Amino acid sequence: MGIHYREDGREGETTRVHSCRICLKAFEKYHALGGHHTKPRKPKAEKEVQKHQCSMCHMEFDTGQGLGGHMRRH
Repeated sequence: MGIHYREDGREGETTRVHSCRICLKAFEKYHALGGHHTKPRKPKAEKEVQKHQCSMCHMEFDTGQGLGGHMRRH
C-alpha cells in the first residue's frame, strides 16, 4: 500500500492518496483502502493442476508430499 500525493485541481493544493498494492486503485481515505482489501476477490481461472506420479506403480497424487508418503510404502 503506497501513499502518494496528487494535484487537487485547486491551485497549489495536493491530496494524499492511498493506493492498493495489488490492483493500484487509489483512495483518498485510508479506511476506504482497508475496506477495499476486505472485499472477496474474484477467483482466478483454474490452472492445470500438476500431478505427481509414482515411478513404480504409476499412482497419481495432487501433491509431492502425498507422493513422498506413498514412496515410503514401496
